[in-house]
Amino acid sequence: MEQVILERAWLTLALVVASTIIGLMGTDLVLPAVPQLPEKLGTTAPSAQLVLAAYVGGTCIGLLAFGSLSKRFATGRLFIGSLVATSLLSLACGLARSIEGLIALRALQGAAAAGPAVFAPALVKSLSTKHVRFAPWACSAASSPSPPRSRRSWAPAC
Repeated sequence: MEQVILERAWLTLALVVASTIIGLMGTDLVLPAVPQLPEKLGTTAPSAQLVLAAYVGGTCIGLLAFGSLSKRFATGRLFIGSLVATSLLSLACGLARSIEGLIALRALQGAAAAGPAVFAPALVKSLSTKHVRFAPWACSAASSPSPPRSRRSWAPAC
């Protein structure tokens, strides 16, 4: 039973780390496509660059919004909601037919993708307080691809 709980804690931590990284990569993943956007969407190069700026601006708004929302709503639900919203907005961005629509969707996508970055510290802290044997490893897990093999392994806590 304890092993299953510990495995769930690692799975949760992996989801938190992966979703935070994906949110931060939102500009890097689109950057190679920006030079082709004017041709594909019939726009200008400065308009195409707004796709990146909209994502960054949306992220700034999302950081503030999720910080405020976390005082009123459960962190777990907001975290999952941000993942679902980011996924749906990513799909919508891929289907965008105009530069204006893409810019608006990218701003919303940036706001939604900011959620995991806001909630990561609270979720990791929650994991480390609920699972005592998990606690020493929680902060160093991002640098280690697998859980420690020994129960006596130790890494500095946050």
